[in-house]
Amino acid sequence: MKPLVNSVLCLLLLLAAAPARAQEYRPADESQRPEGGGVRILPDQFLRGFDPVTVYFPDNVGPGKQSADDGAKLLKVVPAWPGQWFWADRKTLQFRPAEPWPALARFSFEASGARKVLTTMMSAPSALSPQSDSTDLRPFRTFTLTFPQALPLDSLKKMLRLEVRDLPGLADSPTRVLKDWTLSQLPRVSGVVLTQSESRGIAALDLDGPVDRV
Repeated sequence: MKPLVNSVLCLLLLLAAAPARAQEYRPADESQRPEGGGVRILPDQFLRGFDPVTVYFPDNVGPGKQSADDGAKLLKVVPAWPGQWFWADRKTLQFRPAEPWPALARFSFEASGARKVLTTMMSAPSALSPQSDSTDLRPFRTFTLTFPQALPLDSLKKMLRLEVRDLPGLADSPTRVLKDWTLSQLPRVSGVVLTQSESRGIAALDLDGPVDRV
């Protein structure tokens, strides 16, 4: 591929915001219940980080605010994921994950005949090389993306789009989409293999030819 001169290479990712930490979630509020009767499961579509899953029952079911020993029977999680069931009040049951939800996955939740399938979201990259807004770069053909958690490459590739825009790289600048690139995973960080609970996803994007950005 001929070097691209006086151009800006843009990496577009369809990403969610960074995941919340485990201690940041709040139990369901008794004064803020969803409208309508019947059993309700929230959130509506997506999960990220340590988001809890909450079931609202129309009638009193639980004993009050305490751990739910029978929570797994009342709220089924498929596939299974480590966590704790907790009664926020007599009508509100929560599942609180012990580990962050894995990115780009789907989970099914069932409670008293109600069922909801939720999709887990991914975090924005924590590092990018070359860095965003870099100038005076020599021609290059590889991007390196570092994510807070490991990601399945097939799903990640569907969420990436590479564009080249003429300087100054504004939204209305002429745009060319790069289609000739491959994605590979780099499993090691500073020579250390990370465990699943602390792993980070590091992916390299190899272009079909060099890109010159000035």
